[in-house]
Amino acid sequence: MPLAVVLMAVAVVLMLAGVLPVRGGGQESLFRSPVLFFVLTLLGASTVACTLRRKLTLRSIGYHLAHASAVLIMIGAMIGALAEKKFDVQLELATPPLHSVRLSDGASVDLGFGIAVESFHVDRYPPNLLVLKDNTVVGEHRLAPDAEVSVGEGSLTVARVLPHADIRDIELDGTPELIVGDPAAPIARVATDTSGEQRVSLPDGSSLFIARAYNNLPNMRMGHTFRETAYPVRPGLILHVMASNQVAILSLAAGEAARMLSPSDPAKAPPIPPLYYSFPDVKDVTVSSSDNPDLPFAAELLFDNGAHTYLLERGAHLGDAAERDGHRVVLDRAADRRYEAGLVLEVDGESRKRQLVINKPIDVAGWRIYLNSYDSQAMRHVTLTLRRDPGDRLVVAGVLGLMIGTVVTFFIRRKSA
Repeated sequence: MPLAVVLMAVAVVLMLAGVLPVRGGGQESLFRSPVLFFVLTLLGASTVACTLRRKLTLRSIGYHLAHASAVLIMIGAMIGALAEKKFDVQLELATPPLHSVRLSDGASVDLGFGIAVESFHVDRYPPNLLVLKDNTVVGEHRLAPDAEVSVGEGSLTVARVLPHADIRDIELDGTPELIVGDPAAPIARVATDTSGEQRVSLPDGSSLFIARAYNNLPNMRMGHTFRETAYPVRPGLILHVMASNQVAILSLAAGEAARMLSPSDPAKAPPIPPLYYSFPDVKDVTVSSSDNPDLPFAAELLFDNGAHTYLLERGAHLGDAAERDGHRVVLDRAADRRYEAGLVLEVDGESRKRQLVINKPIDVAGWRIYLNSYDSQAMRHVTLTLRRDPGDRLVVAGVLGLMIGTVVTFFIRRKSA
């Protein structure tokens, strides 16, 4: 018994060392270390020896069951540590089913089934209303209809809260246009609300053309794009500038400086004149409530000076400027309440549909599948965690046996007393 207690204490210390965070990480490797396996083997042998020394009777059945279950848990844990497979996979929406996964070490794992994601849905909590001054938060308020909020020397009222805002019939106060060169004496002013090729010849012989105009400019440097919207969230352009064999690709958002996307070395790009993207204010818009979960969160605000503004998620607004006395009003990022993915599973030649919800894994062909994360920008892919542990069933059986054995032991002792 003293040896078992010492071994158990050592095993607990090693397990704690495997979960405590350390600089550089890697502490979880302790769970697969020969030292821990050796300690658990000795502890299991000691537990078996203690159990065999006690005669099996009706009164000791709980004792024997609890100790045998503890050994079963240790065996299952060691099998899991040696044979467990666990990895993340990123699946694009509406793509063919995935049947195998190539790991970072080059090995390929055959899943034994196919998996694809056909849909994805997120429910969010209402975001808070933030009042900023010089980009510093000076007020934070719960977003609720009829709430009154102080903004500088004035105030505003929350007229409506729209978890899914249907935005349409946007009327701009002017025409979006690209200004090339000095705004006081530009080389060209190009309207961007027309169709067809829009090319500008520059004085040095190079040429510029608008590759595409966006209501929601892609964030190309992050490797993915924002979701396309029917309303201007971050209006901008993708531009190409060409001179002989030199080509530059730029992104230009309204109110921001142009950003070089290609080439990686700006010195290899042709000369680029000053560029400005002038995007007019929204003069009129129709916003109504909808049940479509893919539509954005919005709040309709009425200022005491008569200004009328719609605040949208991702920092956008429609209507009058959401400002007063040097203070700016924005919606905070909405926190996720619940998200789920619609899976298509190909198992034994049959196609099945399952809903995978965050924190509610499903079991398929010996694998446990978790919904890990998703692409919060473009909503184009989700990340799943796949885990297969052959020792799981032994651990579960051992835990159940340990609970039953403990209850039986206390019940018999209490009855005997």
